[in-house]
Parts: sequence; C-alpha cells; structure tokens
Amino acid sequence: MSLLSLRDVSLAHPRGPRQPPDLEGLSLDIEAGDQLALLGESGSGLSLLASHLLGARDAPPLLRGEVSFDAGEAGRLQPRQLAKLKHGGIAALTTRVGQGFDPARSLGRQIKGQRGDVVERLKSFGVAQAQKTMATRVSGLEPRVLARAALAAALARGPRMLLVDALSTTDPIAMADQMMLLRQQCRASRIALLLLTRQPALAAEMTDRIVILYAGQMVEDAPAREAIRKPRHPYTAALIRSLPERTLPHTPLAELSGEAPLASALPRGCRFHPRCAHALAGCYLEPPGMTAEGNRRFTCNWPLEVGE
Repeated sequence: MSLLSLRDVSLAHPRGPRQPPDLEGLSLDIEAGDQLALLGESGSGLSLLASHLLGARDAPPLLRGEVSFDAGEAGRLQPRQLAKLKHGGIAALTTRVGQGFDPARSLGRQIKGQRGDVVERLKSFGVAQAQKTMATRVSGLEPRVLARAALAAALARGPRMLLVDALSTTDPIAMADQMMLLRQQCRASRIALLLLTRQPALAAEMTDRIVILYAGQMVEDAPAREAIRKPRHPYTAALIRSLPERTLPHTPLAELSGEAPLASALPRGCRFHPRCAHALAGCYLEPPGMTAEGNRRFTCNWPLEVGE
C-alpha cells in the first residue's frame, strides 16, 4: 500500500505573462522507506508541486487528479489539508537555511512540543552544546548548526515521510552536511523521502529512484543508477552531461542549448524537441506517449539506445 500517491495531478500557475507551463498529469507512488527524487530545471513544475504539497499559503489548488496519504485521506487533497498532514505522518524540510525561523528569537522558543527530543538529536548530530544552542537566537547560530537543528526538529515529529524542498539553498556547505545526515537518518529508520531538486548529482546520491520533469510533464522515471548511467530520454541525458564528474578534465561542462518554453509558447509535439539534438520529423507533430520498459518508463518517440 502506497504511503503517498499522486494520480494524474495537475496544478496551474497564476495567469500572467511569461509564466512557465502548468504541471500536467503527474502520477507516482511512494512506499514506506522509498527514496524518490523529482528532478528538473526551472519551469519544470517542481516549484508548483513543492508549494502544493507543503501547503503553502499561496499554493495552487489541485485542478485535476488525486493526492492521497497512507490510503486514509484519499481524494482531492488541497493545500490546507496537506498542511495538516505535516503535523501527522509527513514532515517538511527546506535547504534554504533559516527559512521558517524568526532570527530575533531563540531556537528553543520556536520548536514546539519536542524540545527534549530535538536536544538529543542535536547531540547525536555532533552539536556539543545542544542546550545552549536551543537558548541562542537564530541570528547567532552558524548555518551548519541551524541546518542540523531544522533536520532535528523535522525528525522529532516521528514522521513516516520527509518532504524535502532542495530547489535552492542559501549555504551549499550547510546543505551538504544536512543532506548527509538526512540520508543516514532516513535509511536507518526507514523514513520515506521525497526530494525535489534541480541538481542531478544530489538526486543520484540521495535517492534510489528519479522522476525527471520537463516543461510541466514527466519525461522519465527510472532507478537512480539507470537514470544516471543509461538514460533513455534525451533530456535526462543532457542533464547528466552537465555533471562535473561526467565531463572530461579541462573541458567545459555541457550545457543545454535554448531555454525551457513558456506556457504561452509551448511547441507542438514533444515539448523538448526545439532543444533536442536527436529530434526527428515525428517529434514535431504528435506528443509522445508513455512507454514502459522493465522497471522504468519514459515519454520519447525515439529514445536513446542504452549507452548512447
């Protein structure tokens, strides 16, 4: 039974000029203990989904589809209902260090209910003076300590799932430290992880499965190792080629040509074809359907051969 299930989920941006495409028809399942990443560039729909699942005040409503948690809340869960789930089985975390904390108040005054557990977790995370840290104003804490405190507070709720918004960060070093601890904790306690990121390397390091989004649509869903080593969709391959470790020494990182389309200028056929080095005539005419291949799926009329 799925812990979190999305079925044909569609979300829309506010209407206006130069808006990215809406998120369309996303379906996925996360079981207990699963480690799943959603990966994509700006304009892929990740920000929309993060806002909706986190229950943000300005979160977009669910236009179509269903979101269910633990099969007990089946239906069209809207942001306010999802926000309530964060006080139950889902905990949220962001890599923007300090977000959600008032810098003028002490850390302990802003953590409700699980202060003792947070202190013990901070100690286990290597924060020697955990009690003093809790009594310190947030503005006086180092980013690394503050990032560890945010993780400790999220875990103190005893979640079955962590939803991590890693779309941006204010401190890459603190983020790397936080992600290392997060991975250890999730795997040791079989906590499910849903990671939203624009970094292929982070997705591959943190999770077992990667779902790649482009221009509001899913283009590939595969085990992390296969997605990195043997991508079937040209967009996935282009993202992977941008990784430093996949580039020969003393050569510049590969970059995707062009930009992701706006909602007002979506191309006919495959949305990626204007930037795709493998596009053929058929790619310009009809949008590709979903192809299932073993334990992966992708949307491409002319998928890459393994190793290409």
